This record gives sequence, structure tokens and C-alpha cells, in this order.
Amino acid sequence: LFHSGILEDCCKQPGDIVLVADEHLHEETMKLVASDGRVTSVGKHVKFDEASGTFLGIAKFSPAGGTRMFDELDRVIEAGETNAYFTLALMGLIADWEEIGVSWTNGRAWIEVDFPEELEQAEKVLPLLG
Repeated sequence: LFHSGILEDCCKQPGDIVLVADEHLHEETMKLVASDGRVTSVGKHVKFDEASGTFLGIAKFSPAGGTRMFDELDRVIEAGETNAYFTLALMGLIADWEEIGVSWTNGRAWIEVDFPEELEQAEKVLPLLG
């Protein structure tokens, strides 16, 4: 669940691929490294002390960016990766010098719900989602 302004800001960002990130780090989530508005690494492999923020799993793809992403996903699958997060494909694009932008949450509320405890927390966050 996320505040609608998070998605609105992401859609306004220039670029073919833009990832949404929170400036605050959360231990058990995907993290990313960004510099000068460009993502240089994303995934669970990113060390906590090297991360710029938490990747929410929300992204914008232009038609060209979507095509490049699907081509990279095909390459990942053809390489035999059958149980991989889509961040593996993003890392392939980054390795090919694909420019991937970042859009920050700017303190807006969001929560990932994977467990019953998080559902209880989400109920408290709902009024903040706008």
C-alpha cells in the first residue's frame, strides 16, 4: 500500500525506467544505491551500510524501457534463472549502462504487507495514504 503521490511523482520523472525508493532503510527489503538521480545497484545483495534507500518494488517503464526490460527478462530466463527477482534483470540493464532513474517517496507513507503483523501495521498507516 502506498500514498498516491508516490506514484504521481514517479510518473513525472524523466527517463525510460524509474524506480521508487524510500530514503529510510528497512532491513528485510530490497535496497538500492543511487547517485546523481541514477540507480547503480538494486537488490537484496546491496549491503545495508552501502544503500541509499529501500526499493519499494514500484517502477515506471516507458514503452522503450518496457521493451528493454522484457528483452532482459527473456535473457535472464534463457540463462536458466527460473527463480529470480526482477531486480536481476534490472541489474543486467545497469551492467549494460542502461540509465535507471530514481523517484523518492519524500516521506510519504507506504507499507509492504507480507505477514499478519504487517497487516496490523497497515491498518494504522491507511489514514496517511491520501
